[in-house]
Amino acid sequence: TDRYSIKHSLDVAIICELVGQALAIPVNERLSVIAAALTANIAMTLLLDICQSQDTPLSHEQWQTIQSHPAGGREILRSFGVNDPLWIDTVFKHHECPNGEGYPDGLKDEAVSVSARLIAVSDYYCAKIIGRSYRPPLSSHKAMQFIFPSGDSRIDANMAELFVKTLGIYLPGTF
Repeated sequence: TDRYSIKHSLDVAIICELVGQALAIPVNERLSVIAAALTANIAMTLLLDICQSQDTPLSHEQWQTIQSHPAGGREILRSFGVNDPLWIDTVFKHHECPNGEGYPDGLKDEAVSVSARLIAVSDYYCAKIIGRSYRPPLSSHKAMQFIFPSGDSRIDANMAELFVKTLGIYLPGTF
């Protein structure tokens, strides 16, 4: 597909499965994480596709949609009858950061689940390797450099290390 929102979700889900296996997450929990990765941005799918080619700064309304999409996604999933607590919790927390600078609740440290941390690092990496109207895509090697934390990083250091160990610095399909 040419739709960024779809390709991005699929890429994040695939990476979550690979790293989830390395973390020895049980298969039933990995399925919930994959479902969360596929639906994490359900509340802003159209906005993702618009922003992909937008060459102007985000509007105030767009920022509000981005900030509220974890809660919106949780509500959409509930309205569709999803009752898997891991899936719903992971969608809600996938932008929380171990240093407390995430959203929507500014959770910190262990309050951010392993599944949310896994989606966060996968989402961050996948966003870097796709170009935008205002920047070209980064090589996998360059994108991996952004994964390693410095100081009070928004990326979990242990998850970043496992991410790189599992995927390598040159992912399959790259040159």
